[in-house]
Amino acid sequence: MCCHGPARRAAIYRPAPARRYRLLGEWCRDAAIPHLATAHHREDQGETLMLRLARGSGLDGLAGMAAISERDGLRVLRPLLSVPRARLRATLREAGQPWIEDPSNDDPAFARVRMRATLARVPGLCPARLADTAANLAGARAANEHAVAELLARAVAIHPAGFAWIDAASLCGAPEDLGLRALSRVVTCVGGGAYPPRFVRLRRLYRAFAEDGLQNGRTLAGCRMVTRRGRVLVCREPAAADHALALKPGHKGHWDGRFRVRLGPRTRGGAELAVRRLGADGWRQVKDTPGADRLTGLPAPARHGLPALWGLDDVVALPHLPYWRGAKESGAPPWFSAIFAPLRPLAGPAFRGI
Repeated sequence: MCCHGPARRAAIYRPAPARRYRLLGEWCRDAAIPHLATAHHREDQGETLMLRLARGSGLDGLAGMAAISERDGLRVLRPLLSVPRARLRATLREAGQPWIEDPSNDDPAFARVRMRATLARVPGLCPARLADTAANLAGARAANEHAVAELLARAVAIHPAGFAWIDAASLCGAPEDLGLRALSRVVTCVGGGAYPPRFVRLRRLYRAFAEDGLQNGRTLAGCRMVTRRGRVLVCREPAAADHALALKPGHKGHWDGRFRVRLGPRTRGGAELAVRRLGADGWRQVKDTPGADRLTGLPAPARHGLPALWGLDDVVALPHLPYWRGAKESGAPPWFSAIFAPLRPLAGPAFRGI
């Protein structure tokens, strides 16, 4: 299978838990492979619908797995969602292509295996029909996502330093369902979360938007929300950004679910370097340095959650100020970068089911 991209290659693997996604994703990025193709098939889609129904999922969950999605900057493709398991295996046999059966497919410790056994005992409730149901619901989800994307374009502005501005009037002027979806996207993106917040807490926050424009401030999903000049600032809650990522020269990584960081091979400053939040201590160190008076677009509540490169006790570099230790004038450090790349972007590819 060929996927367009820098390397024109794709990795193909059997369906796997989240940990395998992470490991395979890291391998793909290191190998400059932009797409990861999975072997999820029609029965997998039907089982997914039932699992999500048992969890009380709404429309988005019941629409099943997306044929195209994004995970941590990697595009995940599921080209076989309409193909029955038996046909897939027959095609492999015909081509003389062996496959490895995942032992977890028969382990009753997993909910999917138990659901598969349950479906086999219920006449008429076959995975193929369930997959068709998911495909029908996918059309409704796609229409909703298009409307949410239009609302986000009108009401939300994302800054490269990882915070967002929301026009509360535009957000609350839309139908409530769309406003809730848009707000969920914003806090998940800015908070670096892999999953959206619980609906009860999200609805409570949305109603605070509608009632007073969030005058008193709120927190949700690792985000802090405050009103500034008629708009609502959504930024990372500093206490929640407690991730420390050790970096060696020439290495890269993902920090706090939000920033893709990279350290150049000729970095100076000692071997003990780590990416941590700037925090109050770090801000005290850099606030009087050249360029600190030019903080246009970097509101005070957002500063302490910024990614900073630390030595043992001091800030070595801060790309978004920009600052680097020992520099005679302001400017971004040429050997350390931090690009905002949240686990869940504000808007990914349009949803498409089977």
